[in-house]
Amino acid sequence: MDLPRIPEMRFPELDVAYSNSSLENHEYFRVRRFDLISLDYEQRRFPEGEVLDVCCGVGDLASFLATQFPDRQITGIDIDPENIRKGSQTFEFPNLVLRVGDAYKLQQYAGKMALVTSIGSLHHLDNLDLAIEQAANALVPNGVFYIQDFDRSMPYNIDSQVTEDDLYRMRQDLTEKEFRDKIKELVDFQDSTSMRTMVSLFSHMAGYTCDEVINAIEKQNLRVISRPSPIFIYGSGVGEHFHIVAKK
Repeated sequence: MDLPRIPEMRFPELDVAYSNSSLENHEYFRVRRFDLISLDYEQRRFPEGEVLDVCCGVGDLASFLATQFPDRQITGIDIDPENIRKGSQTFEFPNLVLRVGDAYKLQQYAGKMALVTSIGSLHHLDNLDLAIEQAANALVPNGVFYIQDFDRSMPYNIDSQVTEDDLYRMRQDLTEKEFRDKIKELVDFQDSTSMRTMVSLFSHMAGYTCDEVINAIEKQNLRVISRPSPIFIYGSGVGEHFHIVAKK
């Protein structure tokens, strides 16, 4: 597929449903998404340093990392104060801090992190190069950068009454207000599954391709040490996500 990236369109109702679902199903996401970190670096050969989860949402991955690295300081940052509030009330570990923070402004973490993670977050960010630059600068020498996200170049056949092709056509043919009104007609905002499906479709359309991300990584002189086959998380069995491990 060779579809243009469409910056993510946010709906407050969808954002609330997504964060609530992440809290309710955080064990599921650990197994289906986050344990891939264990598979890639199961021997834990990380240098000395802290761990940073960028765009942590409600902190489900950060809390998992706190259990995996009990002797390291784990920090999760997210731009949304409500996510941080919910996560701080849910996950309590002595080595875990969740705070409001901007993925484009990581200067306070420069040279401190043995591991930086970006799980399902790059599609939220329209300036890919700056986001990667900030994450790379946060790493200590030999630090590891772990990325997982939607791959826009891969088909995404999630079970939905609205297809991705439908959404592309609507975005081209309708004004932003008309598009928003149409989505509100199509989505049952009382049904968390329906809302989460729509969030996933928007996220895939806003995603980067694996090659685009690797190019941004290599601009920062990071070395890609693992680029596995695409992985299946949400869709019909075709790998619609990538995950990349890079080293400083």
